[in-house]
Amino acid sequence: MCVVVEGFAKDFMAKQQSFFKTPRRDSKLWWIQKHQVYGGSLKYRKFQRPFDRNKLVHVVLKAHDWAAFHQRGLGVENRIRDIARFCHVKIQDLAVNKDHIHILISTSKRKFFLNFLRQVSAGVGHFLKQFLGALQIKKAGSLWLERPFTRLVSWGKRVVVAVKNYIHRNRQEVLGFVPYKSRNHPLGLFLEKWVGQFSTA
Repeated sequence: MCVVVEGFAKDFMAKQQSFFKTPRRDSKLWWIQKHQVYGGSLKYRKFQRPFDRNKLVHVVLKAHDWAAFHQRGLGVENRIRDIARFCHVKIQDLAVNKDHIHILISTSKRKFFLNFLRQVSAGVGHFLKQFLGALQIKKAGSLWLERPFTRLVSWGKRVVVAVKNYIHRNRQEVLGFVPYKSRNHPLGLFLEKWVGQFSTA
């Protein structure tokens, strides 16, 4: 009997260790855990979206080109701020671009964070549908190209300033005050490398 119990205990411990083992380097799970990001072009749903009440969250919502958010006046921005208040989320910074939206937020609970992502995706989509409907314009399919992309950001002054400068540049580009500058995002480079490992020569 003791041998059976001991054998069961060993199997259980082995399964637990395999569950918590470090993911293979250069896998999508490894990237998510290392950089505390989720969603967007990662297309990985087997892991919980990272959240830390002691960190900021940089949210990026990517839509189709026809969204033309920047032509909707303050309507989109006001809708996002209303949703944030309803969801107990504080907006630290916000930039509405032609086909994507940057939001830097903070909140105290995961449920507030996740509810905000759901509400803002649905709320902006509803606002845009009403706006286009008034112009008798119909668009089929989803407004959003990907699930919301999120990245945890520490409260360190240097990091926060860098993120806010990035969001500010997005606003300046939309207004035409500075020329658009293409970005070589680390995530994009990682995904190119990740896809490349499956291609045949």
